[in-house]
Amino acid sequence: MLLSGTFQPLLEVVASRVGAHGAVGTPLAQRDGRYLGRIVPPLAVGQGKAARLRRFAASHGIDLVASYVYTDSFMDIPVLELVGHPVAVHPDARLRDVALGRAWPLIEGPRKGV
Repeated sequence: MLLSGTFQPLLEVVASRVGAHGAVGTPLAQRDGRYLGRIVPPLAVGQGKAARLRRFAASHGIDLVASYVYTDSFMDIPVLELVGHPVAVHPDARLRDVALGRAWPLIEGPRKGV
């Protein structure tokens, strides 16, 4: 599944195109099928993303201890802490330091243009 701070309607399109089984993002407020120009809190970033993942997992019977999360940003540390298999992929410097300190797997390689 995809988990992102991206607006939910857009994330659902991306998920369907890449064959993901679900999407958890930032919902947009609606009334009578029309968007109202604001989000439904919490924003799916940091602790808000972790809260959305917990709710999604609980409502879909997903075992977070058996789950993997792959991310490149220190902003996702709260999400990485929820799962049994956190993985830092081409992490930013702050996430790399945390991943090394916690012995989380790292996926790194050459970066183009750097």
